[in-house]
Amino acid sequence: MPSIRIGIFSAAIFSFLASWDEVVVAIFMASPTLQTLPVKIWGSLRADLSPVVAAASSLLVGLTLCLMIVTALLRRKLSR
Repeated sequence: MPSIRIGIFSAAIFSFLASWDEVVVAIFMASPTLQTLPVKIWGSLRADLSPVVAAASSLLVGLTLCLMIVTALLRRKLSR
């Protein structure tokens, strides 16, 4: 772990900057009738801090994790 901490730190910074750029672009391209999920989350964070944002984030992370596990299992099964 000590030898890869610089790589993990730089990946965390890069992923934060990449995701922040997506929020900024989504805010500029949003219309009053159509809002994407990042714009909706940003608006609710600015208005009030509710647990809905944490729940949506947890669901997105959980869904991504499940999809990655299923993909890894399918790759392992197909490689045998």
